[in-house]
Amino acid sequence: MNKKSITTKKDKKSSETVANRTEEMKKALISQLKKTPIVQLACERAGVSRATYYRWRKNDHIFAKAADRALRAGKSLINDLAESKLIKSIQADNLTAIIFWLKYNSHTYSKKRARPYEVESQDESIEEIIANSKDYVELLQGKKEGMNNIDIIMQRDKRYEKEDEIEEKMAKYDEDEKN
Repeated sequence: MNKKSITTKKDKKSSETVANRTEEMKKALISQLKKTPIVQLACERAGVSRATYYRWRKNDHIFAKAADRALRAGKSLINDLAESKLIKSIQADNLTAIIFWLKYNSHTYSKKRARPYEVESQDESIEEIIANSKDYVELLQGKKEGMNNIDIIMQRDKRYEKEDEIEEKMAKYDEDEKN
């Protein structure tokens, strides 16, 4: 073997080691974001700089989506904690907590009251609203470009297949965390 091929093998092994370490650090950071939805704290606990976190977000869209999902999960966890503390305060007859709860959870005590003829809309997630809007926009754009409905639907289905593939890759972060 010549010296160049030995160096290439070493370089390849070294780059694989760095890539594996980077993936482990990304997983650790995702795990921290689920527990603490504050980027600075999660980065400190995972041993990653904020600059690295934002570079990863910029260069790895799957990591960015996984990080966003982890932040939402972390915020949800903190919201549950806050609500439980609020309920404990209500049970302890804390008048401020009682007023706060009623103001934001009772139509009777909120400032804006629904008019009798207004119908409450069904709650759609932001993702559903965006997906429906994209479908509608694609339909309109397709009509302008002379496409028929079948072509538009096929394009949409291809986009959904790609999104499913990305979801599967993102799920790997969750799977590895459970193991």
